Amino acid sequence: MTLLPRLKFVPLATLLVLLALLGAASHASAATRTWVSGVGDDVNPCSRTAPCKTWAGAISKTDAGGEIDAMDPGGFGGVTITKSITLDGGGFEASMLVSGTNGVNVVAGAADDVTLRNVQIQGLGSGVGACGASLSGIRVSSARSLTLDNVDITGFGTAGVNFVSTGATNATMTDLTVQRTCGSAINLAPTGAGSVNAFLGASTISGTATAISAGNATRIWVDHSTLFGNDVAFAASGTGAIDISFDTRVFNNVAAGVTPAIFGAPAAGAAGAPGAAGAPGTAGPAGPSSLALVASSPSLKAKVGKPVAVRYALSAAATTKLTIKQGTKVLGTLSVKGRSGANVVTWSGKVKGKFVPAGTYRLVLSATGDDGVAVSDTTVVKVAKK
Repeated sequence: MTLLPRLKFVPLATLLVLLALLGAASHASAATRTWVSGVGDDVNPCSRTAPCKTWAGAISKTDAGGEIDAMDPGGFGGVTITKSITLDGGGFEASMLVSGTNGVNVVAGAADDVTLRNVQIQGLGSGVGACGASLSGIRVSSARSLTLDNVDITGFGTAGVNFVSTGATNATMTDLTVQRTCGSAINLAPTGAGSVNAFLGASTISGTATAISAGNATRIWVDHSTLFGNDVAFAASGTGAIDISFDTRVFNNVAAGVTPAIFGAPAAGAAGAPGAAGAPGTAGPAGPSSLALVASSPSLKAKVGKPVAVRYALSAAATTKLTIKQGTKVLGTLSVKGRSGANVVTWSGKVKGKFVPAGTYRLVLSATGDDGVAVSDTTVVKVAKK
């Protein structure tokens, strides 16, 4: 006679507790907020005390809809984004240096929202000229929305931000700087049934083949931005549309390209009475061209104890003075040598060796051209408590 082994039965309540613990363990591998550091390691859980080394290493350990923050300066590598996520470099030099590929690939779902904030994306390689062999700084294949805030993109061969969306995508881009791009700085070129609606504000585009290109099923609104030193300012095809605000500055481009629509212009006042004709004047000698200076953003946010980077553009090289004011009171000044094109001057956040308290400060950029004409622009900084 064969003897059957005695079976041990586990009570149902005990089994349910074990299953719950297994479920909790399976979710413990991801978090809503993770961290990267220049001295981190991707084998870590990407917590604040054990950060990862790269964006790519942290993204798999971050829940959809979560955020990855940089703890310190570092090069955190390229990344492919397949879900709702925020990448924030904070107040540090959080960079991506890539060669022969895209810096950021966005292949998220049709209901996913992607945000990049305070990051620098640089292409590098043995490609043509100064643009390098890299493809696009950011390539968007699919996402419900893309938000770019204080993002710098330099040296790519195809495009700065390349929208090749297969579905409907909305984009909001503020304080964006794109320079030295062999293709378009912003390329709106959806495929199939894709469409793109985009807003570009307080941004600077320089040294590109085409600043903004809009293809079928796209529209972009450009507000308080600067486009200079590009081969072509605007290009459109099919149903692509470009609208710019009356205070967007477009100058020193080889060709203007298509003429965009203007929005936000003040209403014209009533015509005045004709004035009396003046005496004819004599022609004077031709003088050097006036200098143009433009701050990339009219307002910034900062925290007590953190430096403030002010980006601006010059039409020619000139020494630039930054004056820190609170109300009408001058707190301090500093000078830097500015070059033609995009520049940045960093205020340490200190006055007389001490960090300023929370409050509102005016940072006035000024320079004088070869013709003796002084130019200036102002950025308002709101400094908040930590």
